[in-house]
Amino acid sequence: IAEFRRGAGRGTEQLLYVTVGTGISHCVIWNGKPISGAHGTAYFSGYTSPARCDWADCRARFVEDVCSGPAIAAAFAGTRRTRDSKIVFDRAARGDGRAQEVISHAAWHLGVLVADLVHIHDPDRVVIGGGLGAHADSYREEAVRIARERIITPHGRALEVVPASLGEMSCWIGSAELAADADQLATRKALA
Repeated sequence: IAEFRRGAGRGTEQLLYVTVGTGISHCVIWNGKPISGAHGTAYFSGYTSPARCDWADCRARFVEDVCSGPAIAAAFAGTRRTRDSKIVFDRAARGDGRAQEVISHAAWHLGVLVADLVHIHDPDRVVIGGGLGAHADSYREEAVRIARERIITPHGRALEVVPASLGEMSCWIGSAELAADADQLATRKALA
């Protein structure tokens, strides 16, 4: 909601927001309203099954188990006890081949997920936010490149995919705005 109303999604009618950080999820804003689904779980893209890839050690149950910050940290360290992916991104930037391989693998899965979401929802624009989505530029850019390779429609391949302009605060700001909307609606009903 925050990116749709005041951030990188302004001017769209149908926005796909993907958040990438400690977890993976998405939100579709359709004609100004978030689509939550019949049971409020229409954002669970992080819990979808990952696509098949050629990485021999890829046995992830969910996309989030490959693409989230804790998953990237665990894949690099070889243990689930580590959760901070900043070390992996720093090492990759300094040329560490193993760190680059882990990030590339995660970016491939994230790109496939974004392509699938674009095929399913056909948005005007895609905004990628969250701690990794808004700040890990090379990770996001590689995922977007992979998504473009997998999207089959010409308009989908040409789709604008941008980082969240409100950074990792997008979700928090949007939550606050939705709460304020609910308060205003309740006040109007009470006064009617």
